[in-house]
Amino acid sequence: MIIGIGTDILEHEQLAALDGKWDDAFFRRTFTPAEHAEALASTNPLHYFAGRFCVKESVIKAFNGWAETAQMKDIETLSDPTGEPRVYMRGALEGVLPDDTHVHVSISHDKHFSVAFVVGERP
Repeated sequence: MIIGIGTDILEHEQLAALDGKWDDAFFRRTFTPAEHAEALASTNPLHYFAGRFCVKESVIKAFNGWAETAQMKDIETLSDPTGEPRVYMRGALEGVLPDDTHVHVSISHDKHFSVAFVVGERP
């Protein structure tokens, strides 16, 4: 059963001023150290960060009603061994979703935009 759907799109121009400034406060407060490391290991960190930011926004839209103390980096998206993105709830969001919830994620990029689509599913 689908329990939530969310999508978000980001124009890369919105992050262009921070391109190459990967230690900026925005990146530190928005992304976990593991996400940061994956981004810097990728072929295009700007696209990586943009796509993962879209995932965070999409998750919020799909599963509204978060704790007031939650931060963006409490939604962590890391690649599994096959390269597929996986969402993990950390910090204030840990345990918010039932254990049997599966979060499906799709991320896409082109020259100017990144987009993410999230579907929450339970048996």
